[in-house]
Amino acid sequence: MNEFLQETKFCDCKHRSIINKSCELTKDLPEDKDKAIALFNFVRDNIKYSFDRWDIKASETLERGRGMCTNKSNLLIAMLRSCNIPAAYGILKVDAQNFFGPLMLPMLKNKVSKNSVHIYAQIYINGKWIKCDSSTDAELASKAGGIYSIAHLVELADDNHEVNIDKIISFDKEHIYEDLGPFANIDDKLIKKPKNANFLLLSIGNSFLIFLRTEKKQAENSYEMQKNYVKWLKNKNFPLYLILKLYCHV
Repeated sequence: MNEFLQETKFCDCKHRSIINKSCELTKDLPEDKDKAIALFNFVRDNIKYSFDRWDIKASETLERGRGMCTNKSNLLIAMLRSCNIPAAYGILKVDAQNFFGPLMLPMLKNKVSKNSVHIYAQIYINGKWIKCDSSTDAELASKAGGIYSIAHLVELADDNHEVNIDKIISFDKEHIYEDLGPFANIDDKLIKKPKNANFLLLSIGNSFLIFLRTEKKQAENSYEMQKNYVKWLKNKNFPLYLILKLYCHV
């Protein structure tokens, strides 16, 4: 298990901020299982989901308090390793237009690459690898989980505080091509620029996430949600609204 405890360029598990926060969260927990649950819950809910680059160190994600699936998984793995708990990366090869696209906007579906990956974490506890996904925070899940399957909240432990085996985010398996891992180091993938993840697309995606977090009216489907978002954006950020109209021909 030694390779799953090592520091890497982006998984900087020996950074002082990572060690301090991990110790703070686990200081009264003697069992690895309980430590893993505490760290998972922290990353899931305290690091807000947002769209971002991949080439961000775990310590930077902790400082920012936000990140996408890759950033949050990288932080969780770093915090687990700082507590001497073996942790790894899982990689889902997915049809991104159907797996990711709806979380952003239906109108952006054709702007997203059909072939992409989703990064999640794996934890080695009691002789088994446990799959888990800390991407969606509780706030976002409460607002969007009823419409977007990828926004469903995931619990690492059940009601009896027992770790669930192979607990990963709710998704439609037909949009997954492969499930790979565990990997000890994926720095070579994190340093690559994601396909189609340009600044404009990230800006639109993140403004939509802000809308989801603040929207009080519950929409019945993603298209109604999109309609409400466009009206909201027109009032909140008119320049971006004009760009969206040109970019998506709305």
